[in-house]
Amino acid sequence: MPKSSAQYQRDYIAAQKAKGLKRTVLWLQPEDVNLFQTAARQPHALGKLRRRIRAEIEPDIRKKVEADLTRKTQRAILAQKRAQVRRQQAGSNRPPELIRFAKRPPGTVRNRLKKFGWVYDLGRAVWILPDDPAVWPDTERLLKELEGYEIERLIEPLD
Repeated sequence: MPKSSAQYQRDYIAAQKAKGLKRTVLWLQPEDVNLFQTAARQPHALGKLRRRIRAEIEPDIRKKVEADLTRKTQRAILAQKRAQVRRQQAGSNRPPELIRFAKRPPGTVRNRLKKFGWVYDLGRAVWILPDDPAVWPDTERLLKELEGYEIERLIEPLD
């Protein structure tokens, strides 16, 4: 006949008592009972104990955590830089080679384009973007600013 849940509980209690443990809310060593009862009556004592332990342990733990975070951050930055270089070499994050404006931008904008190394091809009426990967972030930023002039991005040269 299988044991009931109550019987399992009775057996467990007998085993714990055989080990010399007393039951409060938790099973404790007899010498720890007074400490836990005091803690239950004086919760502020636990806070004081927690602060004292934190003051003793925190400096060591802080150094370890800061070193670990620094290492992980540096590794993440390195991985990100490697990925950017890989994309640049593959040309996957490359801006378009040419753009054409639907609305003609003012002279100040055209002068900025020239300053950034863009070349205007009069025959095809397109702006040729620089090939240097070092200026691609600036080029992308400038392209976002030029969206108001309805630019047409041309990936392939118009031949």
